[in-house]
Amino acid sequence: PTLPPTLPSPPPTPASPAPSAPVTCRLPSHLVPKGSTASNPPVDVPSGSVQVQCANSSLSLQGSDTNTCNSSALWDKQWTTCAANAPVVDCGSPGTPPNGQIN
Repeated sequence: PTLPPTLPSPPPTPASPAPSAPVTCRLPSHLVPKGSTASNPPVDVPSGSVQVQCANSSLSLQGSDTNTCNSSALWDKQWTTCAANAPVVDCGSPGTPPNGQIN
């Protein structure tokens, strides 16, 4: 008897690409995400734009509070710093000026 012709094997199915890990950027230790109560910086944040505040609430952010973590896991610009708030100086009342009044 004659055997029917054999069909070629189908090509192998290509492997699915491995899922990529999410991109994150690490905040400098003096910053935390805005509104965060994180008490143990540094913090990793997902790619995209993020607003920050100083990790030490007695300090003020000097400059922009926004930066973007890009797809290369790098910040688009250098972060600003945190500095001590200027102390409020009370000079007291100047008194009533001669020939004038205080409203």
